[in-house]
Amino acid sequence: MSDQPAKRLVLDGVRKAYATDAGPNEVLRGVSLEVRPGETVAIVGVSGSGKSTLLNIIGSLDRATAGRVTLGEMDVTALEGAALADYRRRQVGFVFQDHHLLPQCTVLENVLLPTLPMAAAGRAGPAEAEELLRRVGFAGRENDFPQHLSGGERQRVAIARALVNGPPLVLCDEPTGNLDRRTGEAVADLFVELAGQRQVMMLVVTHNLDLAGRFSRRLELRDGMLA
Repeated sequence: MSDQPAKRLVLDGVRKAYATDAGPNEVLRGVSLEVRPGETVAIVGVSGSGKSTLLNIIGSLDRATAGRVTLGEMDVTALEGAALADYRRRQVGFVFQDHHLLPQCTVLENVLLPTLPMAAAGRAGPAEAEELLRRVGFAGRENDFPQHLSGGERQRVAIARALVNGPPLVLCDEPTGNLDRRTGEAVADLFVELAGQRQVMMLVVTHNLDLAGRFSRRLELRDGMLA
């Protein structure tokens, strides 16, 4: 379980514009959102609507042009340097469409990768990783390698990796995009189950309306704003 205190994610008037030859292209036009612990939120929208941009701003992989993102008392948009890196390590777990597992590492080693920078600080270790692998159906398979796993199995390992440091927030970008429908539904059910058990906030961006319907809230990003 996470040792993080309960935190809310709050977005207040988030804007993002990219410079183009024709002038600024404003992708996000004042996005506001509040997510509470244990909530699963799906954000849908057409290609190019800014879904991944929004997720990247929340995860501090990109900077907002204006507005504010806070997690608990932390102003994410003001973080710099070591504090920014620490936020990414401790506060946020990432799950992408491509699992990004290292082929030369076992399942257990892949899950433990995010803990390595914090080993000296007494962060999660093998016991927590093994418990998460058990929760995602990998008990007894800790020494398997990614090339021996199906797409759905690799994504379950990626979910365990995202949770191993006990972050209060998990961000998922098209996490079932490469999976068949049945496997995608199983992964979605796993998201909902783990979010409830661990009181993690999960934000998922997806084109899949069936997937989005399995979460506690579904929002649409349209014309740069959430509807």
